[in-house]
Amino acid sequence: MYIVHDHIPLCIDCHRQAMVAQDIMRENLCRKYNVPHFKVQQKSEEYIKLFTAKKAASALSKKHTIPNKRKVVLLEQICDFYGLEYEIVDSEENEQKMDDNQLRFGSLIKIKNGGNKRGDVLGICIDELNEMQIESIDAKQWKIHSKKLVEVFKSDEIGFIEMWRNAFIDNMEPRFLPEIWNVSPANI
Repeated sequence: MYIVHDHIPLCIDCHRQAMVAQDIMRENLCRKYNVPHFKVQQKSEEYIKLFTAKKAASALSKKHTIPNKRKVVLLEQICDFYGLEYEIVDSEENEQKMDDNQLRFGSLIKIKNGGNKRGDVLGICIDELNEMQIESIDAKQWKIHSKKLVEVFKSDEIGFIEMWRNAFIDNMEPRFLPEIWNVSPANI
């Protein structure tokens, strides 16, 4: 339940300390109540390649200047994701100054096998990646964790709130809490 006085301003250092304490509290809750962890322990190599390629496509699609050497790295990430064989064009050619409208990615990387894609293979791949919707695996895990914790504490919401607030006081040892703030939620 959301209550306005649950928001307590903290300095940056105290905020970091509070986040670490909250993570420890969550880890303890996961162990105690057999709830899935709130962080993904290890992401699959496939997911990492997809996420990296999607970020590369997004960067290459924006209307800002990216040095050609960096463009080559981003294009390599896209080629790796699609399993495309490629060859980097001579670096002296990469140093040519072209504006974004003139630049063709083929002047940086030559595709040896286009798979089932014809024409501007890199452009097609970039468009596909930009249109692709992927859910963050971390967000998905967070939702699973949160849903399970809600189930665990469904019959004792007040107990959960008091436990969470007590952990805050124990870990942070605040000296200047607002007068309205109380461990026991009176407004519920």
